[in-house]
Amino acid sequence: GKGEMDEAQGEGGGLWSEAELGALPRDELHRIILAANLRKPSEPPSARTTDDGSRGTNLQPPRKPKKKKKEFDMSNYGRRYVAMRVAYIGWDYYGLAIQPNVEATVEGKLVDALKRTRLITDISNTYFNRSGRTDKGVSALTNAISLVVRSNFMPIALPTITPSTTTPISTAASATNTTHLTTVEEEEERDAYQYIGAMPNDVIYKDTPVKPHKGKEELPYPRLLNQVLPADIRVLAWAPVSASFSARFSTTARAYKYFFLKEDLDIDRMKAAAKLFLGTHDFRNFCKMDAINVHNYVREVIEIDIRPSVHITTQFGDEAQLYELYVKGTAFLWHQIRCMMAVLFLVGLGKEQPDVVTALFDTTVCKPRYSIAPEFPLVLYECGYEKDDLEWIYDSDAHNQVYVAFAEKWKTLVVQSALVECMMTYIDRLPVPVPSHLLRSAPDTSEQAEKAEETATPKSDSTDSSNSSSNSSSSGTIVTKPWYEIRSSLLPRRVQNYKPLLDRHREESYEERIQSLSGARKQRYELTSGGVAARARAATGQNQKGTTTTTTTTTPHT
Repeated sequence: GKGEMDEAQGEGGGLWSEAELGALPRDELHRIILAANLRKPSEPPSARTTDDGSRGTNLQPPRKPKKKKKEFDMSNYGRRYVAMRVAYIGWDYYGLAIQPNVEATVEGKLVDALKRTRLITDISNTYFNRSGRTDKGVSALTNAISLVVRSNFMPIALPTITPSTTTPISTAASATNTTHLTTVEEEEERDAYQYIGAMPNDVIYKDTPVKPHKGKEELPYPRLLNQVLPADIRVLAWAPVSASFSARFSTTARAYKYFFLKEDLDIDRMKAAAKLFLGTHDFRNFCKMDAINVHNYVREVIEIDIRPSVHITTQFGDEAQLYELYVKGTAFLWHQIRCMMAVLFLVGLGKEQPDVVTALFDTTVCKPRYSIAPEFPLVLYECGYEKDDLEWIYDSDAHNQVYVAFAEKWKTLVVQSALVECMMTYIDRLPVPVPSHLLRSAPDTSEQAEKAEETATPKSDSTDSSNSSSNSSSSGTIVTKPWYEIRSSLLPRRVQNYKPLLDRHREESYEERIQSLSGARKQRYELTSGGVAARARAATGQNQKGTTTTTTTTTPHT
């Protein structure tokens, strides 16, 4: 009780001194100790001042205040302009670029890793650029980014940035029609996260004289980032770059690969159609049109080929042979590769002729409606640069991080593939009863088999025997065999009549899309190079019209 609590303290309300405690009887000392144990945790013990002015003994000394954590100060370090080579498996991400209210993007993970390793504090002041913007589910092997990061080096003398050494995009951005050179797969002309402008003069560039800060070596950028990045995003290498370099605008070419199974595709027909993509063409019918941001749809395909990729040895024979489309160009439009593949698949299936590619290059014909090819087999295979622009620096430890991460991913996929193949093998061996009129004999052609199906007469007799391999039913003779013997002899199912691409409904043209813009979307368009050019053309047209009208009206008077 309160009395016991009071007894736990000495005279004056302070703590007992050692002399006072030693003079107390044993029973009373036990009682005081018990009362002290009943004190509430929230009641801190107080110090007692004795008659001689000395302080009582406190058995629990006060804790030392925690040292204030020293905040990281980027100004204590040098800053360096670098390029980084990035590889990622994009299946689980909503594309490369940072998007509002979307966490699962490749760049979002990269920015988080850059901040965690204190290489940057904010992406907005890093002069960030990327080579190729890939869409949801698309992967990349050697994509590239350029940005300013923390460095262990300090410049001996600051560089002088003049217009001749400024990144070329500072002037190109203000010119009309920049998209022919700059738009890449899934790329928009306007991108808030990509820098367009002159570079600063307080940054270390490729040719800047430098000295180590406090005797340290340069930061191992790939190794640092790979330690905190997800396993399916890896930094392969880095390179010091000049002030005129831009990961986006310095790219000379981009190459993609698209993987697919041969199955029933006619590869020779697909190759013939693919060759028609070579050269410079208007690809507006082979892309997802973004009329607000992209105003020039002319692109150049430098190289294209369809070739065997990996031969998978399974029980399914040629159906498991893997092919790849390799296409290289200066730049690509939104979904261009996947639209090209969709048309090539239709040609390979015999539903379209190879020359349909040439027909779709006609810009007077609007794009027909068709489904694009899936995204997961597509990979940005290579981004090319001038040899003098980049000298990639590889690190053995970082390289091992990359290899181990992708090797583990490969092992998982191989095991998953084996599991699915095991299921298919088991199902393939099960005996399945099938009416004989649904099967075609080896000598029959498709027409003969269809005719036999139409003229087949059901038999009246039927027997029920689950153990026999052939019996009769109201539908005809029933054949029971393992599924792998039956499936190759099944008649093709009748499908809906195929409608050729050129006979299908058409999407809106570029001009119709622009005319239909309103509100905020129209305002966005008017700020782009296309909107500026359109207003200039309109003003020129009005001036010419006014001149013609004046001449027409004054001539009779003359």
